[in-house]
Amino acid sequence: MSQVSDVALTSKPIVGTYLRVSVGALADLESSPSLLVALDLDTALAEGRALDLGRGWEPLAVWIDGGFRLPEAGPTLGEVALPDVDPTAAWSYVGVSRVPYVAEQLVAMCRGFAVLYARDGEDTDPYMSDGRTGGYRGNRDYLVRKLEGLARHYEEAARHGEAMLVRIGERR
Repeated sequence: MSQVSDVALTSKPIVGTYLRVSVGALADLESSPSLLVALDLDTALAEGRALDLGRGWEPLAVWIDGGFRLPEAGPTLGEVALPDVDPTAAWSYVGVSRVPYVAEQLVAMCRGFAVLYARDGEDTDPYMSDGRTGGYRGNRDYLVRKLEGLARHYEEAARHGEAMLVRIGERR
């Protein structure tokens, strides 16, 4: 087997995980970043304190934060970078003071997302149909579900006065 195919077989998908954390827990992580590697994401996911967007984080980050390319910061990537201590992921966060605003913006985006990501029957080449729009492989519906989940997760963090810890990296 060639080196290229060996790499392709061993690479893991890069996913986005969003963990609601208290102000105190965030302060602990900032003062001891090595704790990030030991965080129990499975328990947090089971308890509803974490949300796994899978690979959906990337198209949402481009749409919400970046325009035409992946941004460096924003609600889907975190606004404050944490030290690089995890060889499998980048960690950042959205501070507790910004979480309510982000939640509000994400909820507003949910309302218009499906319309913005739809094919215009009049202006879209009929030969391309859904191939270059959100209709391709149900991508629009997939991303709407991911966006709605992210909005609800931020709303929950806002209700509890929590920050949002963001992990972009290999699935654990």
